[in-house]
Amino acid sequence: MNYFLELFLSIFVFLYSEFKKLRLHYNYFFKFFLKEINILEFLKSGFKINEYSFKNKYFSNFLKINKSYIVKKNKLKIKKDKIIVESLINHPIYTLGQCIIANTISKNKDYDVIGLIRRGDFFGTEIMKSFGINKIKIIDDSNIVSRLIYFYRSFFILSKMNDIKKILNFRIKGIDAGKATYEHYLRFVGEPPTKVDWKIIYFFANSLYYIDKSEKLLKDIKPKYCIQSERQFLPHRILFQQALKLKSKVIARNGVDEVNIKLYKNIKERNDSRNKIPYKFFNEMEKKYKKIILKKSTKLFFSNNKNDNDAQIMGGIGKEVHQKLEKKIYKDFKSIEVFNSFFNFKNSNPVVLILSHQMTDGNFSNSWNLFINSDLWLRRTLKIIKKIKNVNFIIKSHPSEKFYNSKVTTDKIFAECISDKDTHIQLFPKNYNVNSLINYISLSITSHGSAGYEYPAKSIPTIICGDTFYSGLGFCIEPKSIKDYKKVLEKIPKIKKLNKFQTNKAKIFWYIYLVIVRVKMPLIYFSNIKMDYDKKLFWKNTVLNFVSLNSNQKKFEKYLMHQIQNNNSNLINYETLSSNIKK
Repeated sequence: MNYFLELFLSIFVFLYSEFKKLRLHYNYFFKFFLKEINILEFLKSGFKINEYSFKNKYFSNFLKINKSYIVKKNKLKIKKDKIIVESLINHPIYTLGQCIIANTISKNKDYDVIGLIRRGDFFGTEIMKSFGINKIKIIDDSNIVSRLIYFYRSFFILSKMNDIKKILNFRIKGIDAGKATYEHYLRFVGEPPTKVDWKIIYFFANSLYYIDKSEKLLKDIKPKYCIQSERQFLPHRILFQQALKLKSKVIARNGVDEVNIKLYKNIKERNDSRNKIPYKFFNEMEKKYKKIILKKSTKLFFSNNKNDNDAQIMGGIGKEVHQKLEKKIYKDFKSIEVFNSFFNFKNSNPVVLILSHQMTDGNFSNSWNLFINSDLWLRRTLKIIKKIKNVNFIIKSHPSEKFYNSKVTTDKIFAECISDKDTHIQLFPKNYNVNSLINYISLSITSHGSAGYEYPAKSIPTIICGDTFYSGLGFCIEPKSIKDYKKVLEKIPKIKKLNKFQTNKAKIFWYIYLVIVRVKMPLIYFSNIKMDYDKKLFWKNTVLNFVSLNSNQKKFEKYLMHQIQNNNSNLINYETLSSNIKK
């Protein structure tokens, strides 16, 4: 009886979801279409969107200039093999980056490029057309009847599961439908799912739909390469895995204007990070170019007691891409006395810095982890360290928490898990510079973040909790189980600073990751990657970048085509070591 009651109730849930979808379409028309589109030009063109249809004159100028540039550069040839380039994130930085890669490979390999966008993405469509991509497929969410069918398929499948872990591990047609559903829920609901609810059922229905849709699309096109940078959430995780399953290679970009490019070759690599440096490549770089790399790395990152905020590429320890545009000035801890006084540490116990994560992002960016999400990792870690009284702990929130606006934050978890009695555990203040802690901490802990190579490069031992893009390279403490993790935490006072051999390994990785496998993207203007970016300023500066396009394009093209022709997992900017080591 309860089953049929829930089945009947699901109709109302589905209709409510459809109503919300209608509201989104309504808001899109009145908040976006009427705001961005020149209605008079739209009418003149016979209700068609073209380069003259946009109110933003800088965007229109970009379309005209780029279209002219691409037509001059590209030769007309018969093209047999195909590339799919997707733009399912409606931000021009994403679309431009994808199209630049597609255009570079196409003109060198004579591939036919097919675009993939969401329905109603007029900006994305016109950007693609300006790159000569005129064959464009639409990823939509089907019709209401089809959506209802998938909703009930989802209901029947999940009605047999009462455990989130079962859903998490659920695969269909060889695709991780459960993971895609779980991480999508986490991001868009803002907290981890704890039970099977209607939102899980709804998102799982979307997963089922995208599995069928992407399979048909890819089987029809049979692309040699898919250019897709985002691997998380729906429909990205589904499309990414489907391409690898059907023997297409995937080219994934990470970064904005300085990027690394990862080539995925088979389905076994589906959970590898875009930032992953293969052991073989790291070992070869270390063996052949150790002295060169250490010299360049020291000069760039570590010379003259340089504060990492001054480093040219990564923006300093504890920073990431969302902070690069910030002009905020942070305070420093000037002395050990000031440091101890601030945190009220009245003993000489070792101090450990725990660097938290943005809870709704990157939970399945690596092949495995001790914990199913960053929320659980932090809660379990706090529970363990409450009993470790002979160590002082500082918990630092992730700098992008504000950017993602998630319901679950480090501060909230801290307040729920730590009481006033736990005086050996303190929160790091948001108005202070994390780099000023370097001389006061004995060890750092991260689940899978950049701290795992940054702090070891300063000789500070670091504990990680699973596979990362730098794990297994010999400079981190890597427990293989939660039981081992607890034992390592309990032995913190006995853990010594890293030796020179280990520290040098971390420095070498730092330079490989942030210099050798990165290249400047032509045309890209570094901007806010949120949707409230300054559109006029962005397109104005993008148009100005045409002045330096040829020189940047030549370098980018050289390194990218070297990667493609040699089937390398990573792009190699070999001139960062020497101009004569292409082989």
